[in-house]
Amino acid sequence: MSESCNILDHLPQAILLEIFCRLPIYDVTRCKVVCRAWLNLLSDPNFTNIYTSNTPFTTLLLEEMMSWSAIGTSSMKLSLLEVSATGEYTRTPLAPIGIPSDHLDYEHTSLVLVGSCNGFLCFSYHKYHSFGTSVVKEGLYINNPITREYIELPQYDEMLNTRDNIVRVKSHHFGFSPSTGEFKVVRIVYSVASIQPLTVDGKPEIRICTVGVDKEWRNLAWNPSNPLIMSNWSNVVTLNGVHHWIVVDKIHTFDIGKEQDGPILHLPVTVVGSSSKSSLSSMELLILNNQLTLVDNYVLSHITIWTMKSTGLWNLGQSMSYFRIQFQLRYVVRKSFQLQCYETGRCYF
Repeated sequence: MSESCNILDHLPQAILLEIFCRLPIYDVTRCKVVCRAWLNLLSDPNFTNIYTSNTPFTTLLLEEMMSWSAIGTSSMKLSLLEVSATGEYTRTPLAPIGIPSDHLDYEHTSLVLVGSCNGFLCFSYHKYHSFGTSVVKEGLYINNPITREYIELPQYDEMLNTRDNIVRVKSHHFGFSPSTGEFKVVRIVYSVASIQPLTVDGKPEIRICTVGVDKEWRNLAWNPSNPLIMSNWSNVVTLNGVHHWIVVDKIHTFDIGKEQDGPILHLPVTVVGSSSKSSLSSMELLILNNQLTLVDNYVLSHITIWTMKSTGLWNLGQSMSYFRIQFQLRYVVRKSFQLQCYETGRCYF
């Protein structure tokens, strides 16, 4: 790596930033090895904010597979799919995410992508002791998939409830608060005595951790009306520092910065108007073009997309057959890939 970039060193920084923001992510990472001056410029956290606010590309995160090596490191293959305004796309494999692990003493280990925010990924790992014992060790990592840098959040060991009729359910939710400039992770643990009918055993344990600030998890004095819906059975999305998730026929919210409940939003009337339809629907929240978006997959035959206006009213965007969507996706990635797309407008992921 050279110390300078010759004539390009004399370009004003504003012009350099304008050039870099027009490049795909893969080319930006290649520019880091050109010279030390570019490395320092492109490694600055402020550049990430500038890039994500000005890039002309719509970027999707593709999760292809997860594997475990024999030397105790976990690896998940991720790719970026960058789509231009003309419909052209570039697929860029990310460097393998290497997270050190001592799971060799365990029979069962899982790594889960909790969420993504401002170009960072949050992973949770669960390492279960062998011989079927109920002790589990868990941890969370915040990872930059491009630089492969990561930090580990405070760890803790937990004994699972050994009662036969009790299941402990955990969920983690990663987000950023623009009002405080902080990344936070909310952790919810609760006991489920039965699924049909749904019975929660006792109050949930809710904790929060501010990334890079807290040395241990803080208890959160928050009693959500239905914490079970914040499990993996319902997706949680973050818009302007507020978590959103569906509870039956409403959308509940949680302000990350204030660490308290937000307003309750209503789903479109036509979505919840028919009980028979609702029972067959698969609803999912997304953030598209910085707008709260509801995708209603009705009876696995049609996809209906709704977006919420600034007035709080829903706007019906489009409706298409499920076959048409599957057909189009095959032109983007090979059919054998497991596809998970997170489209957040101007952000990396």
